Amino acid sequence: MNKCRIFTRRSIIADDDNYSNPEVQIAILESYLMEDLQETIEKIKALHFEIEKAEFNYQPTEELLEQQQPLQMQLIDQLTTVLQQYVSVQLPPLQVDNPRPQFDLPIPQDLYKIIEAVGIEDDDDTLLLQLDGTNHDHYYLLLALGSWYIHLGKADLAVGYYQELLQAPTDLVYYNLSYALAVQNILTPALEYLDQISDNFSQGLVFLNRGVIYDRLGRYDEVKSSFEQAIETDEARDQALYNWGLAAMGFGKQQVADRAFKLLLQVNPRYPGLHFQLGQLAAAQGLYPEAITAFEIAWQSDPNNLEILADLATACLMAKKYHDAIDYYQEYLKQNTSISVLNNLGAAYLQTQQYREAVDTLDQALELNPSHKQTLKNIKVARSYLS
Repeated sequence: MNKCRIFTRRSIIADDDNYSNPEVQIAILESYLMEDLQETIEKIKALHFEIEKAEFNYQPTEELLEQQQPLQMQLIDQLTTVLQQYVSVQLPPLQVDNPRPQFDLPIPQDLYKIIEAVGIEDDDDTLLLQLDGTNHDHYYLLLALGSWYIHLGKADLAVGYYQELLQAPTDLVYYNLSYALAVQNILTPALEYLDQISDNFSQGLVFLNRGVIYDRLGRYDEVKSSFEQAIETDEARDQALYNWGLAAMGFGKQQVADRAFKLLLQVNPRYPGLHFQLGQLAAAQGLYPEAITAFEIAWQSDPNNLEILADLATACLMAKKYHDAIDYYQEYLKQNTSISVLNNLGAAYLQTQQYREAVDTLDQALELNPSHKQTLKNIKVARSYLS
């Protein structure tokens, strides 16, 4: 595979100590290369218009078509050069609790739109260039297209772009292809591509993704081994501890999960989602005061997460902190409607002898589901107290 050209304008700031700063790199791209890209695109569009006009008037198009090829190749070179400036087009690790994890694109979305227009055929005559599937010179472009389609939830299309690179593969190609297959639940081939990755690549990410895939296959021993190896690495330790805790919970190994989450709490107490999982684990063991503490911390860090708020309210209800439960359930209902929340709020009103409020709330729940058994039971009790 031919090496793509390096950004020729780099010499402008070659002596700038800040060049390694990603913000500086992006500023350079926006000020120079994005302008170059737009200029080339406008030239291609204008040329397409001239070709269409010539064809409509039955005029020769050979000279115009000859002008098109150099412009197309120039556009590909410019795109590839831009992509090379970014540190990585690598995808994030897989996650036990999320089959299709969201991630921030390493490349601006407006650039991806240009890449997409270059890389695929368009029915409305805005086609810029349809890539030759056998051309492996555009390594970064094909990688970026795969990343783009995974971001759009179209991993099946991403697989096609990565497979184009298998005749001259790199570790990054194997990693991204494995990822694209795993998010589609095509698990055995995903493992096979992970096994092709050399020791020069981030082994922590390899072990981590392998653990997630084995978890989906239900193979506990391999899950345990993979996550334990990932935990030993610097780059994947925290993610491995979190995912190992989630996986252990899924296998019913609460003590193992507790150890993993508690260790993560020691090394990275602000890890996203950790306190919510600690709350879930404590609640499952009937440790409601501990669950409340964990859910409160989780909610403070993610106040718009209604799932945390509902679980916090329920932990308060189970801990017989009924007034707190009422406050949290009411806060939830300001933003969403849920029959389970309405039923639980009605139960909290019952426990605090607010029978009219209980009946009104449970009536709202029955409007959502007239046959909800627990709500029917609760409203019968509430009405008996009213009468």
